[in-house]
Amino acid sequence: MQKISEYFGLETRSDCIWFYGFYTVASVLLLINMLIAHVL
Repeated sequence: MQKISEYFGLETRSDCIWFYGFYTVASVLLLINMLIAHVL
């Protein structure tokens, strides 16, 4: 985990929250899109 943070230059806590929050939202939206496409 530390190596990932160093690689992306996430030194501060807010950077980490923004970074992981962004990817969490993106993956959730992607999942919803896939579900809708599958159902319809």
